[in-house]
Amino acid sequence: NICDRKGSSSDDVSKNFIEAKEPYKSRGGLKERRKKWKFAFDNVFSPSHDQDDVWTVTEPLVQSTIDGYNVCLFAYGQTGSGKTYTMLGDKTNPGIITRAVEKLFAVKTEMETTSMNSTKVHISVELLEIYNEQVRDLLSRKTNSGYKEVQLRLNSNEATVNIVVE
Repeated sequence: NICDRKGSSSDDVSKNFIEAKEPYKSRGGLKERRKKWKFAFDNVFSPSHDQDDVWTVTEPLVQSTIDGYNVCLFAYGQTGSGKTYTMLGDKTNPGIITRAVEKLFAVKTEMETTSMNSTKVHISVELLEIYNEQVRDLLSRKTNSGYKEVQLRLNSNEATVNIVVE
């Protein structure tokens, strides 16, 4: 579990947890009677951390995909909190997706080259956005009405995406 906290103090980050409090129901009282929840993370990033710091922690997840495991990277936060920048970055500071794709294709090329073309590697990626309780496929062609909406299929063990562009 990794958390990227924009605007957190260094004290919050060093503890590797985030504390969430129930909003005040009325602002008139002096005593704090709100529920509190603590969420633990393996890493918590503050605004002082850069894209290289985030990649150092997430790169092993990309290696896990190469080793045959399914991996999900999930960016969560309010509008304007830096999710898109963390995932995509820019030309001088590439984000997680850009770096992951570069690494996957470098490893693919290396594997196919060293096996003298006897090995073929297939890469499959899904890039979804959940916004206003709608799941959108960001790899589908964007139309005037936006990205293709994705329907989820649910069973007792898992939720699966119904038809995603690969």
